[in-house]
Amino acid sequence: MIPQIETARGLADAGRLLALSGVERLAFGHLDFAVDLGAAPDWEAMLLARSTLVLQSRLAGRVAPIDSVTPDFGDDAGLTRETDAARRLGFGAKLLIHPRQVAIVRRAFAPSEAEVAWAQRVVAALDAASGGAVTVDGRMIDKPVVDAARQVKALHEELQE
Repeated sequence: MIPQIETARGLADAGRLLALSGVERLAFGHLDFAVDLGAAPDWEAMLLARSTLVLQSRLAGRVAPIDSVTPDFGDDAGLTRETDAARRLGFGAKLLIHPRQVAIVRRAFAPSEAEVAWAQRVVAALDAASGGAVTVDGRMIDKPVVDAARQVKALHEELQE
């Protein structure tokens, strides 16, 4: 199941929903959520709700949530901007309303060539190290950086299948 959060009550109960057996992840329905709150449906007004869904998903050990739709399916730049922002915030996917949005969203959630190259350099440096401090591109590499690099590599490999 993928419950869609569309109300303040749904957001308040996100942790409880994520604890239910069979719930894989949550999705965000920002248009309905904005109406429920009497708020604007723009990114800034919905930021707390989005952040809460990402946090609650992580705390529950679930897959990253799915971000809401971009209703203007003719606005490729807007879709790219919103998808990039969702990815940076910690969302793992995005709801779509038109087939033309698939390629843009897939590209936005995939690691860039630069990110993949960086991840490969980090992992190679770690593999070549014989203990002690490791640096890549003049920056110290510690466990969180290595974990991030491994996540980038894993996502890249998954998308290549």
